[in-house]
Amino acid sequence: MILFIPLSSPPKEKDIHFLYKLLLSREFNISHRKSPSIEDHHAFVLNHPYRNWSLVLCDNSPIGSVYSGFDNSVGITLLPEFLSHRRSVITKFLADFVPVQGRASIVRDEFIFNVAVEDFKYQEDLLNCGAIQIQHTYSIKK
Repeated sequence: MILFIPLSSPPKEKDIHFLYKLLLSREFNISHRKSPSIEDHHAFVLNHPYRNWSLVLCDNSPIGSVYSGFDNSVGITLLPEFLSHRRSVITKFLADFVPVQGRASIVRDEFIFNVAVEDFKYQEDLLNCGAIQIQHTYSIKK
């Protein structure tokens, strides 16, 4: 059974270390090209920049994390050996959480999932959960 356990405030050291292990296990990244140091990661987690941030548990063991931002963006990261649970995590997330009210040109009124271009399995999981593609996003390094 999938459960979401919100990070405590302040987050526990063991949870910060699990989140770092999770970060290092990702095959695809959007927000960084080089992995942060454990110290930088620790500071990031303590800053807790998300509206909701939870550990994902399966049968009482941590298998990943899920967050939603103040812009209704959603991030789901699972340990590689538990990626087969991603559709269940998406479905449970959509059942358990409500997006913030949208504001024209600022925040969509539904959840949005940012997915790396190369992560075809994540894209397929979202499509199988009823998602529709709404945009392509590009970055220009200055």
